[in-house]
Amino acid sequence: MDLRNIFVNSVRLTCKPSSMEEAAKFINDLDILTDTPSNVDIANLPDSRLSQLLQMLKQSNINELRNQVVHKKAYRPSREEVEAAIEETRGILFPLARYLSIDYDDINWYIRGA
Repeated sequence: MDLRNIFVNSVRLTCKPSSMEEAAKFINDLDILTDTPSNVDIANLPDSRLSQLLQMLKQSNINELRNQVVHKKAYRPSREEVEAAIEETRGILFPLARYLSIDYDDINWYIRGA
């Protein structure tokens, strides 16, 4: 299951279940949400900034480098590869978290809830 696709699709479809029935439908539709969203669908979002951030997230290949390190033959990236990956990650995730009002660096957020 591709969690990146689930995330992009759920943000794109602005799925915010307000009842148990809606939540159950969302869970039942997870197979559909794993489909790779098309560039056209993302580009057609009414909010151009959100569209841009989701496109950047979709196009990122940081997962490939991570898989080489974790799953392959103990690949150790160069300093340049690591710095580029960190810069790319910060350039996508921090603005996206800010945009979506995700309080990612406050441990108390998890305690008090969203």
